[in-house]
Amino acid sequence: MISNDIFKGKTINLFAPNSNEYLYDYIYLLEYKDEDANNWKSRLVILSVLKYLLKLKIIYIYSWCDENLNDENRSIDEIISQINIKWKKNTIFPDYYNIVMFGTQNWYIEKLTKLGMTNTTNWETFVKDNIGNLEKWIEENRPEK
Repeated sequence: MISNDIFKGKTINLFAPNSNEYLYDYIYLLEYKDEDANNWKSRLVILSVLKYLLKLKIIYIYSWCDENLNDENRSIDEIISQINIKWKKNTIFPDYYNIVMFGTQNWYIEKLTKLGMTNTTNWETFVKDNIGNLEKWIEENRPEK
């Protein structure tokens, strides 16, 4: 599901820089609702997408809402595990604001800006007109380990 499906249709917005700051943003973009958090299959998809975006170095943890977590470096698997722990059953909007905040990696923003992206650019149109195959572009442009 992850690689092939999220680069198509509306889910391309998962990759829009500086647009998706909270867990709820990803839930919404994957077309789930609050009640889907109680469904382990939906939660697994959402966490898998977050893991994939972290591995691609598109996003990072900007801030944990539990300040005690901000002082530690974590592996991607530890980050996903911590999100899963903090994401309680029956969480509803706006409680997602109390879990984690994501940021967009600088390399990604810089490369997109060089292609002409601005704060007012329509992301879907920009990808279509300036990038084409976003998955391939990310692989070719993301920093090495």
